[in-house]
Amino acid sequence: IGDSDTLKGALELPEGVLYDMRQIDAAMAVVSKVDKQRLPAFTGSTTKRIGIVPKDSK
Repeated sequence: IGDSDTLKGALELPEGVLYDMRQIDAAMAVVSKVDKQRLPAFTGSTTKRIGIVPKDSK
Protein backbone atom coordinates (compact mmCIF):
# COMPACT_ATOMS: atom_id res chain seq x y z
CA ILE A 1 0.00 0.00 0.00
CA GLY A 2 2.19 2.74 -1.34
CA ASP A 3 4.79 3.37 -4.03
CA SER A 4 5.95 0.01 -5.39
CA ASP A 5 9.55 1.14 -5.99
CA THR A 6 9.85 2.45 -2.42
CA LEU A 7 8.29 -0.65 -0.89
CA LYS A 8 10.46 -3.02 -2.93
CA GLY A 9 13.59 -1.08 -2.02
CA ALA A 10 12.69 -1.09 1.67
CA LEU A 11 12.09 -4.83 1.68
CA GLU A 12 15.40 -5.51 -0.03
CA LEU A 13 17.64 -3.43 2.23
CA PRO A 14 21.06 -4.96 2.87
CA GLU A 15 21.15 -6.87 6.19
CA GLY A 16 17.34 -6.78 6.35
CA VAL A 17 14.91 -9.63 7.00
CA LEU A 18 14.75 -10.72 3.36
CA TYR A 19 18.54 -10.58 3.15
CA ASP A 20 18.78 -13.01 6.07
CA MET A 21 16.15 -15.33 4.58
CA ARG A 22 17.92 -15.38 1.23
CA GLN A 23 21.18 -16.40 2.90
CA ILE A 24 19.43 -19.66 3.79
CA ASP A 25 17.55 -20.13 0.51
CA ALA A 26 17.49 -17.53 -2.27
CA ALA A 27 14.09 -18.76 -3.48
CA MET A 28 12.52 -18.44 -0.02
CA ALA A 29 11.42 -14.83 -0.56
CA VAL A 30 10.53 -13.22 -3.86
CA VAL A 31 9.46 -9.58 -4.18
CA SER A 32 7.52 -8.52 -7.27
CA LYS A 33 6.26 -5.06 -8.16
CA VAL A 34 2.64 -4.75 -9.27
CA ASP A 35 0.58 -1.72 -10.26
CA LYS A 36 -2.58 -2.90 -8.51
CA GLN A 37 -3.18 -5.58 -5.89
CA ARG A 38 -6.52 -6.61 -4.40
CA LEU A 39 -6.30 -7.55 -0.74
CA PRO A 40 -9.36 -9.44 0.47
CA ALA A 41 -10.77 -8.74 3.92
CA PHE A 42 -9.29 -10.79 6.77
CA THR A 43 -11.58 -13.70 7.62
CA GLY A 44 -9.59 -15.36 10.38
CA SER A 45 -9.99 -15.19 14.13
CA THR A 46 -9.46 -11.85 15.87
CA THR A 47 -9.34 -13.41 19.33
CA LYS A 48 -6.42 -12.05 21.35
CA ARG A 49 -3.83 -14.62 22.36
CA ILE A 50 -1.24 -13.80 24.97
CA GLY A 51 1.97 -15.74 25.38
CA ILE A 52 3.45 -16.47 28.79
CA VAL A 53 7.17 -16.13 29.37
CA PRO A 54 8.49 -19.36 30.94
CA LYS A 55 10.06 -19.09 34.38
CA ASP A 56 13.83 -19.30 34.56
CA SER A 57 14.83 -22.95 34.96
CA LYS A 58 18.03 -22.22 36.90
